[in-house]
Parts: sequence; C-alpha cells; structure tokens
Amino acid sequence: MPYNLVRKVVHGMSKRVEMRLDDETYEDLAELAAEGQTSVTATVREAIRLLREHRDRDERKRAVDEIAAMEIEEMPGPEELNRQLDSTHDVDLP
Repeated sequence: MPYNLVRKVVHGMSKRVEMRLDDETYEDLAELAAEGQTSVTATVREAIRLLREHRDRDERKRAVDEIAAMEIEEMPGPEELNRQLDSTHDVDLP
C-alpha cells in the first residue's frame, strides 16, 4: 500500500493545505504549538475549531437576541383559546 494512502487512512485526513506565513506569524504559531506541546499543524486545526465555535456562538447569540426582541402577545386562557380556534376553523364537531 502506498505511503500516502496509509497516512490518509491512519489520520483520517484527505486534504493537504499549503500556506505562506511571514516570519513573525510563523514564530507566533510555533510558540503556541510549543506551549501546547503539540505540532504546528495540530495548533492550526485547533485554531480553526475555536474560530468555528466562536462563529457558531455568535450566531446563536444573535438568534437569541432576535427572539428576545420579539413582541409576543400573552397566551389567552383556555376558554378564549377554544373560542378563537372554533371561530378560525368554524367546524362543528360533536
């Protein structure tokens, strides 16, 4: 089995990304990796995961804020609700 195929199967990764970084950015990345006792690649994956979580949290917060800003009328009591439903559907049931 070719090495690349084995590597893909073992790590579950199928895409390769190449990027260019300036020296300062790479040094920051390498420092973060060293602090986390992990590889530069794993640090990039973790950064992507954290950015996704942050974006998702922001989207959920925005949705909560929109719901909270809605003006929702109070739910009528059971008798009034039945009257409203009956008049809306106008169905005579036994």
